[in-house]
This record gives sequence, structure tokens and C-alpha cells, in this order.
Amino acid sequence: MALIGRPIVIIGAGRSGTSLLDAMLDAHPEIAMYGEFGGTVDQLWRLFWQVSAAETHRSRRIDAIRHAAPEPAGTSDAEIFTHVRDLERLERARVAGIVRTALDQLYNVAESSGRYWGFKEIWAGDAALPDWQACDTVFPEATYLHIVRHPFEFARSSADWQRLPFTRSQLQADLTAWLRYLRMNAGRAETGRYFRLTYEALLADPAAALDGLFEHLGLRWDDRCAAASSRRFVPSGAPSPYPPGLAAIRDAVPGLAKAMAEFGYALPEESGETIAPEPGTANAIDAQTWLLNPPFQAETGAAWTARLHMAPGLACLEAQADNLEHPYRSPVMLYEDGVALGPAHSLHALIRAEGHGRFSHWGPQHVLLFATSDNSDPNRNGRRYTISA
Repeated sequence: MALIGRPIVIIGAGRSGTSLLDAMLDAHPEIAMYGEFGGTVDQLWRLFWQVSAAETHRSRRIDAIRHAAPEPAGTSDAEIFTHVRDLERLERARVAGIVRTALDQLYNVAESSGRYWGFKEIWAGDAALPDWQACDTVFPEATYLHIVRHPFEFARSSADWQRLPFTRSQLQADLTAWLRYLRMNAGRAETGRYFRLTYEALLADPAAALDGLFEHLGLRWDDRCAAASSRRFVPSGAPSPYPPGLAAIRDAVPGLAKAMAEFGYALPEESGETIAPEPGTANAIDAQTWLLNPPFQAETGAAWTARLHMAPGLACLEAQADNLEHPYRSPVMLYEDGVALGPAHSLHALIRAEGHGRFSHWGPQHVLLFATSDNSDPNRNGRRYTISA
């Protein structure tokens, strides 16, 4: 397997310093990092192992091998099953080699001048937790580097990066996700090639934070790694204030207090500012007019999404939303501080590319895809957005 078979895999939650860690390792002359893979290993494994044609071909290969060298008379069922499992393991090793070859061809790993290469796999939002079986099969000698950030700082950075108001419910959802990611990634310790560090320790003393990994790899610290820490990676903007009641929010996530204590993480200081409106709600102004509350979800380009399906009071509009068969039927009008926006029923591509007030009330997702009048962020521009039918 040589170089391609023993990568360094950075794992952790998004907004936890994985990009900084990737850049610091890549600055080492003996390491070449290839950035975020986004589940590439899992996808390739499914393509080469799980598709029906491949499964059929594999079964035929195993049957052909068995018939070429049949079990002696009197062989027990248990011995036959063991033989078949051995053949299955050989097939898995063969497909793993195909996946490694594909990755080598895609990234030219073999041409790297260093002794090690690596990539990162991070998780954010509602991403499904990975099945590590594929990575373990393709890279049985991989080394895992798990980076952890203070859960409240992670949650705030995540919300600010997505341009979501930092509400109590948003904070609790992200804290729950942090604990979920922590437990999932910590399970890599069973490989015996697992190293964990915190984002805070990496900033304070990167050489000390990476000492265990470098010793394992047989590498020396290089000052070029520290130079990478002077760069900022995908900043999330000015941090939002924390909502009040942090202790109660922490205690509402079972196991979070214990996990924080393990890392020595204390509760941050509360800002005492007013809580932002809860997400996904709309307030009725009258029988035909509703005030839309943030957060509005950033989509693509100038487009934003108001999740009308999360407001029970707007269920009456769902059946009237535009769709492919009826692209102009929605009666919904959108207003910004009382001024009508439009045109309505706009093509989604035009909303994303040009914006300037265009919008679309769309089903079956029952969402409002829109752009503000000046393509500013509706979560931060201080304006009120209302709809009427």
C-alpha cells in the first residue's frame, strides 16, 4: 500500500479548527494534505462494492473459486462458512485496492515528495454519521487526528457562519450535535492510531499539541507549521452574543456537562442581551398578513429561504404554492418594511444570480425563496419581512 495506504485523517465537527490544522500539517515538508474529502472514501466504496452488478460479479468469482477447489467430503457447515468468509475478506481487500488506486489516480498521492499524506472528514448540520467500515477497509493503517473545540464557541461560530440568529434553540441544537460528533469521532480510539487535541491548545502551543502525532509518525516539529497559524480560515464574522440561561441550556443536553468537564471547559460569560426570535415561526398580523421571523437560511448567491412549512399558521398557503405544473398560481406577496418586492414567481436561478427583491413561493417543500431589495442579509439588515395572500 506504501504511501496511499496510511493517510492522516483529520476528524471533527465543522467550525472547530480543522482547516487551520490541515494547513499546519500541510506546511510540514514531510506531509501533503489534500483538504476536505466530503465522504469520498465512503462514496467510492459504495460504488465499487455495493452496486448490484459488482455484488453479482463478486458472488460469481467466489463460487468459481469454491468450485475450482471444492471442500473435501465430510467438511462441516462451519468450515464451509469460514472458507466463504475468507474468500469474502479477499474480495474486500481487492476492492479496497481498487479504491486506493482510484484515489491515487485522482490526487496523484504517489507523486507527493513527503512521507505522509492526509485529508479531513468533518461533519456539520444534519449530516449522517459515517460508517467507518469503509475507511477501515480501504485504509487499515490510517492515523486519526481528532480536533475538539469548546462546544459553546463551536455553536456560536457555526450559527454565525451560516448567518443564523443565535437563539436558545439554535444553541441547544448545536450543542447536541457537538456531543454527537464528539462521541462518534472518539470511537476511532479503538484503532490504536488515534490522537486528540483541542483547538484552544493548538492555538496556544501548536508544537506541544501535535507532539504525540509527530512522535507516532517519526517526524520532527517544523516551524513552518506554526507559520500557518497566522492565517484566518473561513471566518464567521463578528461573534453573536450568547443568549441568557447557559447553564440551563447545557443541562438540557444529557451528558454535555460531563464531556465539558473532561476537557476543562467552563461555561462562557452570559451577555444578558435579549433572546432573538425562535426559528421557523411567523406571527399573524391579520387574517391575510404574517410577519416572518428569522432565521432566514442562506441558499445560493443572493437567495435566502424562509421555511414556511415550520409555521403551522401558514399551512393554509401550502396547497397554493407554485410548482412545475402551476408555476404562477401562488397568491403570496412579499414586503420589505411595507414595500412590495418582486417580481413574484421568479425563476430560482434569477433569484440566486440577480436577486433584488425577486421571490418564489414554492412547493412541495413549502418555502419562500427570496432576495432582499439590495441583496443584503435579511438576518442582519434590521428590516421586517411580511407576506400576504
